Amino acid sequence: MKPQENYPLALQYYLSYLTAIAFLQLPHPLRALFAGIQIEGYFQNVELVENLSLVLTTLYPTPPEFQTFQRLSNAN
Repeated sequence: MKPQENYPLALQYYLSYLTAIAFLQLPHPLRALFAGIQIEGYFQNVELVENLSLVLTTLYPTPPEFQTFQRLSNAN
């Protein structure tokens, strides 16, 4: 299976995950936000990428993963 073929399935899993954490009223973990940004970026969902990015920068302004996100964002 090619990496591009994994994105529709990843999106399905991510949307199910978002439903579950909303129902359980859990916070968004950093890695889940980062994964969501990557998945939604693949599908060019700019609005959701921006929203997830805002949550990421608000909740986690300094971890190494955020620095990776900044590098990737600046590369685009």
